[in-house]
Amino acid sequence: MMNNKRLILIVDDSPNNQRIIGAILSDKSYQIAYASSGKEALEFVNKHIPDIILLDIMMPEMDGFEVKAKLNEDAIQKEIPVIFITALEEPENKAKGFELGGRDYLVKPINKLEVLARVRSQLLIQDQNSALIIANDKLRKANETRDKIFSVISHDLRTSVGNMRNVFRFMLDGMIDPVEDRDIIFDAEITSRHTFNLLENLLYWAKSQQGNIKIHQEIVDVEDAVTDVFDQEMGSAVNKSINLTKEVEEGLQLFVDRITLNIILRNLLINAIKFTTEGGKIHVVAKQIADGISISVKDDGMGMSHDDISRILRKTEAFSKKGTNHERGTGLGLVIVGEFLEMNKGRMEIKSEIDHGSDFTVIFPKVDINKVVKEY
Repeated sequence: MMNNKRLILIVDDSPNNQRIIGAILSDKSYQIAYASSGKEALEFVNKHIPDIILLDIMMPEMDGFEVKAKLNEDAIQKEIPVIFITALEEPENKAKGFELGGRDYLVKPINKLEVLARVRSQLLIQDQNSALIIANDKLRKANETRDKIFSVISHDLRTSVGNMRNVFRFMLDGMIDPVEDRDIIFDAEITSRHTFNLLENLLYWAKSQQGNIKIHQEIVDVEDAVTDVFDQEMGSAVNKSINLTKEVEEGLQLFVDRITLNIILRNLLINAIKFTTEGGKIHVVAKQIADGISISVKDDGMGMSHDDISRILRKTEAFSKKGTNHERGTGLGLVIVGEFLEMNKGRMEIKSEIDHGSDFTVIFPKVDINKVVKEY
């Protein structure tokens, strides 16, 4: 039963009827299964879920209506499309079938074109319903992610801006000395940088949701890209006494969008700093691999569970935890990393162990730079 053909179960106590209907449907390369009684049909469905059931009404021991009623007792089996087959055209029989959840009727003697049309129609409806369910589920998760992000962002912005406002007010009132209270001012600068990163991520995420991010691929030197990110986030690392080091193979070049690459690497580094304890280490390694170039951000911080890794890689929700200094987060950074990697045809791999750090690796496809230079 394991193939890509649509599985159709024909339930009829007449071998001749089974043969006729099976021959009609086999022309369209459906996978056909047969049951000669209601009991056989129920036993089959308990093992294999067909895409559609053609169910004869007039059968001994258990008629088609009784079979459908039994199917309705199971939440999954209830949703299998059933087309009743009958020699009776009485309205009350059709009404009973529809009341039980039957999708359609075929009246004997069987007409080939009608069988094919009704089966095709029900399978199409089934596909459309499945697509709607998937789309609704994605929309629900997207709305949940958006609501969570906005909730955390509103709290973070209110707290961050409020703290900076207090520092400025105390300075104006002479309650903070720029020399003696340098630590307070330094903390305010870190807070302002965090707020800026938060707003920048929100801006880029909003643009990506609207399809307004334009990718401009160009040749980017990996050493320069990593150095730029180090310069941007060195202050945050110093604030936690984190030893930030890098190891980049000489001459590495990518053909990517420079801006989104910077956002990818910066968010990974910010994430590593957040989850690394004071005095810890973060090491960034960029190297050539078989199918491209990998850039890894490795820390010796708090690590994460396999479930947490799976949630991040599914990219269906914004996942966040508090950092080692109780830093809050929205999870938006890693969502953006995933989206921007797809735009640049890259992928992400994560290795981590609780209390033993994490290794976030982004991999970009191998490109013949010489060929790119000639074309551009």
